[in-house]
Amino acid sequence: MKKDKILGMIFAVVAAIAIGNIISIEKSCRAATGEYNRLYDTMPFSDKRFDVNTMRRSLGEHAGKSRTPAAGARTDPEEIASRLRQISDIYADVVGWIDFDTLPISYPLMQGETNQDYLRTTYSGTKATAGSVFVESMNSADLEDQHTIIYGHNMKDGSMFGRLKKYVSPDFMEKNRYFTIYTPGGDAYLYEAVSCMVVPLDSYVYNLSFEDEEAYGNFLHMIGYDGDDIPQSVTLSTCAGIDKAYRLVVNAVRKQEGFSEEGLLTYFSK
Repeated sequence: MKKDKILGMIFAVVAAIAIGNIISIEKSCRAATGEYNRLYDTMPFSDKRFDVNTMRRSLGEHAGKSRTPAAGARTDPEEIASRLRQISDIYADVVGWIDFDTLPISYPLMQGETNQDYLRTTYSGTKATAGSVFVESMNSADLEDQHTIIYGHNMKDGSMFGRLKKYVSPDFMEKNRYFTIYTPGGDAYLYEAVSCMVVPLDSYVYNLSFEDEEAYGNFLHMIGYDGDDIPQSVTLSTCAGIDKAYRLVVNAVRKQEGFSEEGLLTYFSK
């Protein structure tokens, strides 16, 4: 009887600690989401195509629908760049902003000296489970490498890169192919997702250097690009949720450079 009582007390303590950890993680996630939402609200996008607070909880009726700016409205990369420069004056590691056309994925891009710097830290330096969306530390900060890798956590609430797993569906991929990366220098790079894969940590998709253009061209074909040109590429990487030794990645290629939103919409309408 005494032994059962002791075991019961141990189980109760373990359960209390586990519940406490869950509450702490959820509190941390809510705080990080609020921090990112407030920053998003300061960005001069011409049309807030969804309520980011609601959309980060559920895709709802907006899934697969692109923004429709008001007549005459446009997102000027220079306006975005101006705001990014203001932010980077305070947070020096901000190197850009990633913004999906049809999904509630819109975050500052961070880059630290190592990939650990923003793994569990927000753009402001706050410790949080959600961390940041960040560029591989070995990539160029101006995003001009042939291949750039961007990391983000696979959050259960769908924030950060928590929605990338939906790209395993070909129908979802078709409806949500495009995203834009803005830079403090005034560029707006349009990317098109071409594949979604579950890969080991040592996969070729994490290659950053290539012997020559032919080798890089072969890499592009391996990630699902079938065009004749040799565009720059981005791999978005997050946890696969099945095994710590694997990652889920969405591979994308650069389609256009330096377009305002008006130019991007013209491109989409072709």
